[in-house]
Amino acid sequence: MFDLHRTSDLLAIAPDPGVVFTGVLSDGPDPLTGKVSNALFTALSAANIPITDQALVFHTETSSALSSATLPHYLRDKEAVCKVINTGGNNYLIKRLRQTLSSAEELAAAPAYVNQDAYDELRDNSFAFTLPFDLNHTEAKAYFSRFDVDRYVLMSDFQTGGAPPDEVTGPAAEVPLR
Repeated sequence: MFDLHRTSDLLAIAPDPGVVFTGVLSDGPDPLTGKVSNALFTALSAANIPITDQALVFHTETSSALSSATLPHYLRDKEAVCKVINTGGNNYLIKRLRQTLSSAEELAAAPAYVNQDAYDELRDNSFAFTLPFDLNHTEAKAYFSRFDVDRYVLMSDFQTGGAPPDEVTGPAAEVPLR
């Protein structure tokens, strides 16, 4: 069974394999900082990380024992922030950080990050409650409440004539209309 306190279970829900990249981080005078290199821009765009060709690479950590080249760097743009981890030479593992860059009002209306795998796990299992948590059902109830509409009224308004199928399966079969 899934255990919320086991790190391996959490990683199974929200794995972040990162993007493997080989090359320079910046095409500028310093290959480790500055405007993102064309090769890195292409690699991250191919991985569906929303960056522009104006993204900047920074080295933000310091150490007297290690060179700047081996320390993590950060790539920052309008819609994404990534941690760039040196894995040896010009080889990097780039992980997108789940940093929100929108206003509180925008995030309240539409969260920046929704891990659908985690909600599927909560829907399919009971952890702390007698019923599983279903994000779609909860969102639908919130919409109905917001617009002062009862679910059964909406369903009866859109009901069509004819006989229903012999077997109704899925969540609709388990939830009463009222």
